[in-house]
Amino acid sequence: MLLRGILLLILGLLYGCEQPTWDGFVYPNRDNLFDYSNIGEFKSLEECRKASKADLKRINAVEVGLYQCGKDCISSSGLHTVAACKEITR
Repeated sequence: MLLRGILLLILGLLYGCEQPTWDGFVYPNRDNLFDYSNIGEFKSLEECRKASKADLKRINAVEVGLYQCGKDCISSSGLHTVAACKEITR
């Protein structure tokens, strides 16, 4: 019984120590948030920011577009793909 409790505690700690992932979302036109690209998953917020800014530059949308980075996002697909994230930031 004690061994089982210790194993459950260790498993809980291991799963609780997972590093967050960040998804990059780039919007070519900040006035149309329905038009966006998910540019991938990143290991850190800084990597996400850097890649998102580079993508805005690549599509010539630095002045008119925007980006967001979402922490630990999950996506559901159907008619439209929707991402739910624990946190959204720039």
